[in-house]
Amino acid sequence: MNQLFQRNGGSVLEKVDNIRIFTKEELKKITNNNSHILGKGGSGYVYKGTLEDSTMVAVKASIEVSEALKEDFTNEVIIQSQMIHKNIIKLLGCCLEVDVPMLVYEFAPNGNLYNVLHGKANRHLPLSLDLRLGIATESAEGLKYMHSSTNHTIQHGDVKSANILLDGNFMPKISDFGTSKLLGRDEDFTMFVVGSMGYIDPVFHQTGLLTQKSDVYSFGVVLFGAYLQEANHIR
Repeated sequence: MNQLFQRNGGSVLEKVDNIRIFTKEELKKITNNNSHILGKGGSGYVYKGTLEDSTMVAVKASIEVSEALKEDFTNEVIIQSQMIHKNIIKLLGCCLEVDVPMLVYEFAPNGNLYNVLHGKANRHLPLSLDLRLGIATESAEGLKYMHSSTNHTIQHGDVKSANILLDGNFMPKISDFGTSKLLGRDEDFTMFVVGSMGYIDPVFHQTGLLTQKSDVYSFGVVLFGAYLQEANHIR
């Protein structure tokens, strides 16, 4: 168990403020042995869980971390631990005593914006114009915080409606920092261009150069998609 803990960056991450290191047994109790699956993405499953104080959480099984990717995973956790903002999904902790490290986040009961807008998984809900504007404005505030209000400039790299989660009051929470984990701190280039086609900045896609403008481009696509969905609904 100690070997897994060390392989997954435990000696570094146990010194990081603002996050809790969960044991394997604690995670089993929290997720009831992974009995409730919230969703599945390119990096694994997301499970619903409950902490000791009855706080609901989302537990994400991250990508498999080999020795070569250990630094990337550690960097991802450090980046997210630094982001404390109402419009950024909060990382509560991680479990390193497993083959595939797991991340524990605050829970967003209204799912993601894509499902709400497009009716996937029975999550379609009507959104008033004021609510839509509020989601757009506060999502922009979250991106602004990432770009200019943290100790290190952070680009998201995979801004899309599916990565904007909504809490119980439909407050948006930016999540899933795709390319951030492939960049060292204060780096702009990555050899591994990831992101969702249709949202991704063409310059980033062609060159691997990720800048704040890349996120702004992708956010513009999110806004345009929401506008088209509303226009079609009105018709």
